[in-house]
Amino acid sequence: MQRVFCFALLMVGCLTPGFAGAQQVDIPALVDQLSNPDRSEARSALDQLANLGEEAAPAIPALIDLLKSPDAQVAVYAAKTLESIGPPAQPAADALLEAVFDESLSVRRAAIEALRAIAPDPATMEPLIERILLEGDATIIIPALETFAELGEEAVPRVRYLLQKPDLAYWGVVLAGDIGPAAADVVPELTALLADPQHELRIKVLIALGEIGPESAAAVPAIVQRLESDEIMGARYAAAFALGNIGARTEQANRALVAAARGEEQTLKTISLWALAKINPDEQRVVKFAAETLVAGLAADDPQVRRVAARALADFGDHSDVVVPALVALLKDADPEVAGNALDALASIGPQVVDRIAAALKNPDLRHFATRLLYRLGPEAAEAVPALTEALQEPVNNANDAAFRVETQMALAAIGPAAAPAVEELIKSLDSDDADIRATASYALGKIGAEAASAVDALRDRLQDLDPTESGPVWWALLQIFPHDQEVVKAVAPRLIAALDQPSALVRAEAAAALGDLGEDALPALPRLKQLQEDPDPIVRDAAVQAVRKLEAENDS
Repeated sequence: MQRVFCFALLMVGCLTPGFAGAQQVDIPALVDQLSNPDRSEARSALDQLANLGEEAAPAIPALIDLLKSPDAQVAVYAAKTLESIGPPAQPAADALLEAVFDESLSVRRAAIEALRAIAPDPATMEPLIERILLEGDATIIIPALETFAELGEEAVPRVRYLLQKPDLAYWGVVLAGDIGPAAADVVPELTALLADPQHELRIKVLIALGEIGPESAAAVPAIVQRLESDEIMGARYAAAFALGNIGARTEQANRALVAAARGEEQTLKTISLWALAKINPDEQRVVKFAAETLVAGLAADDPQVRRVAARALADFGDHSDVVVPALVALLKDADPEVAGNALDALASIGPQVVDRIAAALKNPDLRHFATRLLYRLGPEAAEAVPALTEALQEPVNNANDAAFRVETQMALAAIGPAAAPAVEELIKSLDSDDADIRATASYALGKIGAEAASAVDALRDRLQDLDPTESGPVWWALLQIFPHDQEVVKAVAPRLIAALDQPSALVRAEAAAALGDLGEDALPALPRLKQLQEDPDPIVRDAAVQAVRKLEAENDS
């Protein structure tokens, strides 16, 4: 086990580059290995090169050549290795730029990440950004902007550079909005663009100023002007949003928002009410009126009004006493979109709604909505465990009752270990005549984990009665409760190996991931796992690569 631990440290790069260098690693051989058809060998070379960091710099010329490989995975490995080398890999900037336009999405993204890591000088980066934005499609532009946005304040000079170029100003505005408050220094430039004749640009500028938030206060007069007089209604929507996010507590802003809230245009009315409540959080009369109007907007004929209202209500968590009862009432609406929007709004408000949703479990008209909402909240819904446990005590007399039991158990599973007080009731569900109830009870016990140890005897008893085709969830639960129990591991391993051939990609991926944690009992799965490293599904491929690494480490130990 000690050797396994040391190998794991090496794989995640915990050992210092100096240690790796002391072993006199054959860098050219590792570079050649990146093209090995055996993906586990190629991945091993990538890991070793990545652990070397800057000491892998002699490999840069060869890695530049590999970026042009017709095998996308080889090119990705080359880009990732360059990323791990960091700034010394700047000579690869031009080659990485070409890779940014590769037909493979994975190559494009890896190249962008590598460019960020090597941090070329601005003279290199600015033409790079310009070319991406002028020649790229959304699959390149969006990841590139996200990458630059993560730099925060460091990316602001690049924002300013883009804003100065008419062909690129739009993307500069988008990037400023993605950076948010850290882009405060470009507020003057953004404000100047509010007079631009292109309405798409004005809308993006208003949204960006809103995302920057209070630091955009100097732009409020210009934003108010857009709210009051822009000929494009979408710009007025964006202006109201910006004023709310900025927290523009000026007489001018309040007056303009009140006027918009009293108007006939329903979407603008909805956003303006939300903004007024954001700007005046202590004005209970304003907040109450805004909340009630927004809730009513969830049932509006116009789908855009419904969507805007649902999103706006997510900000009313501090006023749940006003919003939640109205939203709960809307869960019974005959229109499924209205009910769904209400559910989304409740989920967005978060833990503040748990007590009221737990109470709804006793309402036959609302209980299905309640379980779905608690499932979405997951661990944040721990406060509802007593109510969910009590719900499990209700008799199952028909299909609707059975469905409710399944949903309740799934909610407990999502809550996880904090659902331990429900274990005894879940054990009772193991004796149900309904296969779905039995399966979800096992799943919930497994998600509770070690805290469900008292269920082990009942789970083992179930194995005596079940058809082998139904025993999978029970074995899985036992594995989660006692992950180191050799009897369980030996029983589960063959089932997981068989699951590697299932048509569902999710099942294959989960089976591969679980096998990687089983140690020597999963070694017979290695040949199939190596094949899955070429699986069409990327999630399966990643899971297989990780499993192979773990099992080969186990085998070496």
